[in-house]
Amino acid sequence: MALTRFSNLDWIDLPNCVNLTQFGQCSVLIISMCQGNTCPFKLTQEEKDAAEFKVRKRLSSLDEETQVKIAHKYYKGKRPWQRL
Repeated sequence: MALTRFSNLDWIDLPNCVNLTQFGQCSVLIISMCQGNTCPFKLTQEEKDAAEFKVRKRLSSLDEETQVKIAHKYYKGKRPWQRL
């Protein structure tokens, strides 16, 4: 995103968060503006990737029957966690 004379320089103060929309709002909380670094839902891309890896690893470690139940209930019968 290029800065122009019409750019809002307040964007510089916003944290590196995957939940931040292009309008400076939070996509997780129902609030008008980002709370910045004090927000408990602030999440970087690296933290998000690490959390997703942990979830996939945990689901892969479950027994076959449990994996089938979870796949049918939440993933339309597919097992996206098997691609580690």
